[in-house]
Amino acid sequence: MMKTQKWRKTARRRGESGQAMVFFLLALAVFLLGVMSFSVDMGNLWWHRQTAQTAADAGCTAGVMDLLSTGDQTAATNSANFYTAKNGYTTGPLSAGQPGVAVHVTFPTSVVGPKSCTTAPGTPPPATCVASGVANPYIQVNIQDRVQLYFAGMLTGGTTTDVGAQAACGLVYSNSPVPILILNPTASGTLSGNGDKANITVVGGPQRSIQVNSSSASAVNMSGNPHIDLRNGGPGAAGTGSDFAVTGAEAQSGIGSNLQLGTASRYIAPTSVINDPYALIASPATVTALPTRPSDLAAVQCPAIPCQIFPTTAPNNHGCQQAAPDGCWLYTPGVYNADPNLFKQVALFDPGLYYMNANLTAAAHTCLRPGIGPGGNNDGTTFYFHGNHTLNVGANSGDWDVCGTSTKVPVSQLKCTAASTLPANVGGGIGGNVLLGPCTGPYGDPLGTNDPIGEQRGILFFQDRSSAGVNASYGGTGDFGLVGGGYFHYCGAAFGDGTTAPVTSCSPTTAYTDTFSLQGGSTSSSFVVGNLTTDKMGMGGNPNVTMDLNTTAAYYVVRATLLQ
Repeated sequence: MMKTQKWRKTARRRGESGQAMVFFLLALAVFLLGVMSFSVDMGNLWWHRQTAQTAADAGCTAGVMDLLSTGDQTAATNSANFYTAKNGYTTGPLSAGQPGVAVHVTFPTSVVGPKSCTTAPGTPPPATCVASGVANPYIQVNIQDRVQLYFAGMLTGGTTTDVGAQAACGLVYSNSPVPILILNPTASGTLSGNGDKANITVVGGPQRSIQVNSSSASAVNMSGNPHIDLRNGGPGAAGTGSDFAVTGAEAQSGIGSNLQLGTASRYIAPTSVINDPYALIASPATVTALPTRPSDLAAVQCPAIPCQIFPTTAPNNHGCQQAAPDGCWLYTPGVYNADPNLFKQVALFDPGLYYMNANLTAAAHTCLRPGIGPGGNNDGTTFYFHGNHTLNVGANSGDWDVCGTSTKVPVSQLKCTAASTLPANVGGGIGGNVLLGPCTGPYGDPLGTNDPIGEQRGILFFQDRSSAGVNASYGGTGDFGLVGGGYFHYCGAAFGDGTTAPVTSCSPTTAYTDTFSLQGGSTSSSFVVGNLTTDKMGMGGNPNVTMDLNTTAAYYVVRATLLQ
């Protein structure tokens, strides 16, 4: 009996043997199914996620470029959908359980990324910040991709899953140094030179010294033997040089030996457009107040503006230098409705805004010098030329009185503050005609006291953006100096007094018709310490001008960018 029971137990164990193997094989099959699900379905989902993100980025970037050029949300939506479709993602309704895609284009009022442009004193503004005041600044593209599941569906019970991608783009302010910038987008000869001895030497500034925005194959047109010398431009050591860039595909050989580059210089063509750096700076509201006598002079000393003062005038001679025996004629800020008569004058211009319903014309036997306002105010001037009035300083100007001698405007007066840095090549000062831009206020240094090289002078000449075809010129028979920026740009009739004028709103067919001509004598002591922005620029006569570019002039430009 005992033997029978033992046999039954043994037989039962033999019948149960192999069951663990079955469970092991089932578990292994589930594991392998999971691995296959992960490797096949997850790989497929990752691929769809990457391609959807690429499509979203492309659509977002295309849409924000339309916002930059037109501000039109409908056009931006169409561009976004067009480029997502180019990448295989077309918008459409999604059906439950069926693969498909949907593209959603929205225009949020804010996105995570750009910060405020306003910072605490002593803190430089961010490189990229919120474009306040710009309509429709942001666009967002979301792609919903419903993907077919294969092995994973056996585990989840579903046949599809959604993969999402999102891209956010915006118009932001981007601060950057302002080079010599030629704005016209299409014309030939937008930068031209025709003097046998015309030379512009660039010293310092950003790596890109000159930008010509024209797409023409002959945007730069040099005849005779003018030279643009960039060997000492840029932030590097002397001789390394800076870059010259053209938006079109004009070959460097077309400019030839007229362009001199340093060891680290580059000729770049084609390149992307640089927008107008002053586009968001408001032109001044209409000024009607006439110039008035400065507060530190009595009526007997200065009956009306202009008035004649002398180096000995007390309590303030407003900067009339001791070497001016015939005295100086003092001008003060306000509206000028008639051209100042500068013939045989040392003309002093006290700091402030000069609203010119007139031309600033200086021919032979003239001398232009900066004035010093009451209390030693050395802030500088902005000449705003309203309508078609403009700047005409002739090639024979700057020969009268102290301008025709070795008397210079000293470095102490050229600087905004004692801590402000000036180029070493300026030496002890600048002779001939000298005018100084403002240090503070809406047209002064945009970085103010945050400027790493000390407060610098801002916009000296500001041409009305609503007047077309203005031809401004500046020259001199000997030395001259402009310390500050020049801005000569026509945008359109809607962009006159008291407005901002985003460059993207200007018509490419009717705008960009102003010209600035740099001309004059062949002296080696003529300086433009600042920056020039104009639709077209010409070098005429025999100018020999050193342009010292500001490395930190952070005027904001509107830029379209991918933010998220």
